[in-house]
Amino acid sequence: MRANGPVPLAAGLEKSLSAYASAAAVGLLALSQTAEARIVYTPAHIEILVGGRPVKLDLNHDGIGDFNFWNVWAYSGEGRDFWGLYVACSFHEVSKSSSTCNYEANQIWGRGAISGRFASALPVEFNVRPSKAYFQQALKKGHVYGPVIPAANMGTGRGFYGSTSTGGQWTDSKNRYLGLQFVIKGQVHYGWARLTVTYPQQGQRGLTAVLTGYAYETIPGKPIVTGKTKGPDVITLDPATLGHLAGGASQIPVWRGERK
Repeated sequence: MRANGPVPLAAGLEKSLSAYASAAAVGLLALSQTAEARIVYTPAHIEILVGGRPVKLDLNHDGIGDFNFWNVWAYSGEGRDFWGLYVACSFHEVSKSSSTCNYEANQIWGRGAISGRFASALPVEFNVRPSKAYFQQALKKGHVYGPVIPAANMGTGRGFYGSTSTGGQWTDSKNRYLGLQFVIKGQVHYGWARLTVTYPQQGQRGLTAVLTGYAYETIPGKPIVTGKTKGPDVITLDPATLGHLAGGASQIPVWRGERK
């Protein structure tokens, strides 16, 4: 005889469906927030290690690297050493001696110099906007670290028996900003990356560099203000929870919106 009331599901199936429904709901909420957002901000604490592999920056979390950072140190003997911090459009190697950017339009705010292009260490509340004078493709450097790439110099130094010469705006800077231009689906967007860079202490090999956050404007061609992380037009994305929607409600929230 068929019961007139609802038929209970097995406990495991009911729990799985509940988690799936919660994840789906939060996924839809995240999508709606993204559609409404003007700025998407990602807090971070990523060390750019001396001699380590390039650190890839994916501003909009689409799985495609937009920019690379790398931190180098070299010792040539006789009391001579060299260190440098560089940023470039995200590249892939073509051969052992050359590489190319994912998108040639991905550029860094800065100006040229004899030895390459210098990246500007921008202050908070700077308006990153279209600029032919400051957004230009970095010059190709013949030999920095690995393949030849279009790179911008953030900070460099040379030491010789205790005396040091430095170059670039980032050799000792706290919470300064890179102005960034990059491409999403063929359209130009603007963003920023916040870093703290510390001058080498005695006995230390190279700069200490930490990426502490980054953001981008979702509307193509619209300028973005450095350091803006709060307000009704800002969505804060927690990268630690990306890809965890399928894990159920216990692994949510994925987004933390600033709605003040």
